[in-house]
Amino acid sequence: EHGPNAVAAYRASGWGIDFPGAMVSDPFFRALGSDQIYSAITIDGPNKVFVPELIAGATLPWSTPDVYATDCLLFVGQNPLVSHGHANIVPDPMVTLRAVKARGTIVVADPRRTETARLADVHVPLRPGSDPAFLAYLVREALAAGPDVAYLGACADPGSGEAVRAQEATY
Repeated sequence: EHGPNAVAAYRASGWGIDFPGAMVSDPFFRALGSDQIYSAITIDGPNKVFVPELIAGATLPWSTPDVYATDCLLFVGQNPLVSHGHANIVPDPMVTLRAVKARGTIVVADPRRTETARLADVHVPLRPGSDPAFLAYLVREALAAGPDVAYLGACADPGSGEAVRAQEATY
């Protein structure tokens, strides 16, 4: 009724080692005529280089949190106790996150009460798709509290703070 592109596939991180899955799904989608095939690269990956470009003016391969020095760690839609940090490889995430929790706070914003959410000090059960509004709220509150202008000046492009302020105003 809605054409072949009404059917889509999402190939998650393990796709590269799922030979039987490829042998079934690739011919199916070719026969169907759908070009709606997504992956961790198309959905999850672009922001990892795009955001550092916007903020710091440098396309970095991954933004890596300093889990050994932070005292407040926010995970949005992530479950590092299972994924081991995915791109931010954490060999023993339970030990690492318990150390963060011992000196500070862990917040998880995720619709599901994941393993990481159960460990966290605060679990915000967002509705699917509401991440941008939640993050815009956090940015607005940080701007209202007054950003550390000297710190931002040392690590971000001049004017990016105003760009963030202008973007936040659209929410």
